[in-house]
Amino acid sequence: MMASKGIIIVRQAGSAAALLPVADELAESEPDCHLTVIAFPPSASTCREIARRADRYALHVVQDEDEARARFHEQIDNASFLLTGTSAEAEADAYYWREARKRGVENFGYLDQWVNIEQRFPGMTRDDWPDHLAVLDEHDLKMAASIAPEGVALHVSGSPALANIQRQVKALREAGIQAEPARILFATEPAADLDAYRAINGFNDEDSFDWAVELVRRRHPGATLVLRLHPRDGRERWLPRLPGDVSVVWDELSRAESLARAGLVLGMRSFFLLEAHACAIPVISLQPQRRTACPLTDGRMTVITNLESLPS
Repeated sequence: MMASKGIIIVRQAGSAAALLPVADELAESEPDCHLTVIAFPPSASTCREIARRADRYALHVVQDEDEARARFHEQIDNASFLLTGTSAEAEADAYYWREARKRGVENFGYLDQWVNIEQRFPGMTRDDWPDHLAVLDEHDLKMAASIAPEGVALHVSGSPALANIQRQVKALREAGIQAEPARILFATEPAADLDAYRAINGFNDEDSFDWAVELVRRRHPGATLVLRLHPRDGRERWLPRLPGDVSVVWDELSRAESLARAGLVLGMRSFFLLEAHACAIPVISLQPQRRTACPLTDGRMTVITNLESLPS
């Protein structure tokens, strides 16, 4: 009897860390199941690292969509399931779901991080959706249920990334590291073009930082504002904006310890805010005069969009 096989298509490194554990869970239901990973270059390094941990993985790194489709068609006829992320390339994902469905192969799309679901599936018919769609949490489940066509099974799968940071913060708490009420953390989120981002959304992270400073002035005059820079960010951008009347320091801690010590987390719309929220840390998203809604923050955490509603 031929061993069963799962196919996983991975486009980004973050998706690899999220998708492969999910694939492992699916494979556990079928003894001797092998997993074929079709990985695009941004995900290759992470996929190689994960694939080394188990004999069940066969890794194929592809350079473009044509090569990915060729590899897919080599493998699909004896596959038992297909798992993909849900990238910004909605039609590319839909191609694989359709082809799997034609062959009677169960297919799963996994929303591995927060997304605007309506933007991922614009005007798509039932044929363009996977048979199963896994989402991050109950909030995303409601969003998906409002637009998913009949016949799409929706599941809440959680997030390996969030589960991992929750475990780390919990361990630090158990080791005695507790939140410091006067330690207020601001997470930066640089856009490639700050002016263009402001033109579309009404604000950028520099505007959010100015409100963070004002919030500290009003709520905790003696508190320290800890500035946590995004990996793509640099201190030089922020030096001219540092206030003279509020204590501001650079965050030098690990991600988990920074969260564990924070009494309050402020920011714009970054995944860091969602991590803080998942760890039960108070979060305020500062979106000055915003023009667009945000599926990450809205309905999950406190969102402030005008200065008058800043806590005093």
